[in-house]
Amino acid sequence: MRPRIILFDLNQEGHHPQYLECLMRYWTLRQPGGELHLVVSKESAARHPVFGELAETARGATVHQASTPAGFASGEANAFKSERLNRKLAKQYAEALRADHLMFMSLDSVQFSLALDLRFSWPLALSGIYFRPSFHYGELEGQRVARERMTAVAKQLTIRAALRNPHLRTLFSLDPLATPGLMQWARHTDCIYLPEPLWDPPNDVRGSPLTQGLEPTRRRLVLFGSLDKRKGVLLVLDALQGLPDNLQRKLSLILAGRLNDREGPELRRRIHSFEAGSAVQLAFNDDHIPEAEIQPLLRSCDLVLVTYQRHTGSSGLLIRAAAAGVPVLASNHGLVGSQVRSHGLGLTVDSTSADEIRTAIAQWVDHPKAIPFDADAAERFARANTADAFSETIFNRLLVREHQ
Repeated sequence: MRPRIILFDLNQEGHHPQYLECLMRYWTLRQPGGELHLVVSKESAARHPVFGELAETARGATVHQASTPAGFASGEANAFKSERLNRKLAKQYAEALRADHLMFMSLDSVQFSLALDLRFSWPLALSGIYFRPSFHYGELEGQRVARERMTAVAKQLTIRAALRNPHLRTLFSLDPLATPGLMQWARHTDCIYLPEPLWDPPNDVRGSPLTQGLEPTRRRLVLFGSLDKRKGVLLVLDALQGLPDNLQRKLSLILAGRLNDREGPELRRRIHSFEAGSAVQLAFNDDHIPEAEIQPLLRSCDLVLVTYQRHTGSSGLLIRAAAAGVPVLASNHGLVGSQVRSHGLGLTVDSTSADEIRTAIAQWVDHPKAIPFDADAAERFARANTADAFSETIFNRLLVREHQ
């Protein structure tokens, strides 16, 4: 008898819908048997009707829409309230469905609960994706500021306590460099590296509407994804605006992705001010970018900006850029910086400094090889991170009914 599985994710932003869609498509194509229950917020189900469409064609798949407070699914709730609601609803659905396996698509959102009180009266297996390990970042880039060192220690203590949860069967890590440390602390939990899922739809369009009207002689930079200060939007604008006028006239900047509600008004004003006062040609779209348009957009550009601000964890944008054969200008911090350097994906800088971003772009405008790129290594990196590899790694664990 095949198990009854829950995929649990109340967040509707960033990678979350993409990951769920990958798993739903895999289930639809393979029809492995058993039951698959997708628990998402009502907001996420409304914004991503593909979940329901896939469930209709997949044998044994059901979508459950959980009620959450306004703004919760967009990640606007504070960490304490978010964890409390995740714990409450996960337990509620697990008990109602009498699940065999509950998969947290973000284990980070329930770490304290796993450590303290998330327990069940039957042999329910728990698994989850751990997104933001940073306990090993000192080894990747040397000494950090005191606040980051303290955060790393706190994260280590929390995840070590979570790993003692008797129900936790598998911890999936998107950071291959963190997996050895996690394995040392695990007693009964398997800690497995999880590839990022790059999914390039078969109905891939040839070009991107965002590039229409851009002057073909200009070099194109793109900043893609949720547009917020964490992505370095303001620093990129400052860097470009500080370039000499003759260099600005050689560049186009594409900003593609949603502005969040909290920072949106400020960022929109700053973007419009940049457009009015800069010779850089700007294409700005703050709407959802369809999956089929993402890779064509990246392929049409000359440089992908991965200017995260002290980001912890992996970046799907790195894989997308590598698959598109386009170099990146990226943060030198943590896993992102390490992967760019080790796979020849581009150049890393201190992305918290507009001056460093500006200097790198200025050198690159007239001398593209100032930003190195190893096309063969980038292709290998992209091929190792596919939707099938992601889904198979997860379902190979979830479809095992035996409990520990």
